[in-house]
Amino acid sequence: MKRLNWIAAVLVFLGLMPVSACSGPPVATNMPGEDRRAFTVDPRQTAINGITLLMTERDIVQLLGEPDAVEEGYSEPLDTPWKDLFYAGLKISFLKQDDIVRLVCTGHQCRTERGVKIGDSRFRVIATYGAGYPHHRTDTCDTLHYPLMGSDSYLVFVFENDVVTGIEFWVDFM
Repeated sequence: MKRLNWIAAVLVFLGLMPVSACSGPPVATNMPGEDRRAFTVDPRQTAINGITLLMTERDIVQLLGEPDAVEEGYSEPLDTPWKDLFYAGLKISFLKQDDIVRLVCTGHQCRTERGVKIGDSRFRVIATYGAGYPHHRTDTCDTLHYPLMGSDSYLVFVFENDVVTGIEFWVDFM
């Protein structure tokens, strides 16, 4: 998992991979001294549409079938191939065959292993996962983050008007 975090951090630094659907600085909403470690989630169990960050491309194809589209390329700075798999409302990005570096799910079928789905309220997310870590909020974007234990990867819920519009896995490069 550390190798995955390093690779994703380099991609983000080089501008080859966006870090989130949102931009802008995080706005801390927790109280000073508040310990939010209770809101971390287990990467072995945390899933979006049955996919965990620990799965390989082969695992995903076995689970979802052949993708609707595939894009491939080569990263000169990292000296490694990359690949994006596209399914309806779902994009999964890889470095090599076995390293998921990003998953973005926006389709109506998107659901976590705890049952939170696109269209659910912020209240439902918080009732299910807890208050989460400080979120990003700009004029166009609002998120809650839930760190995956043992890594700098996050489960992220994207909101518009307090309604879930996206569910993501992403790697924090800070």
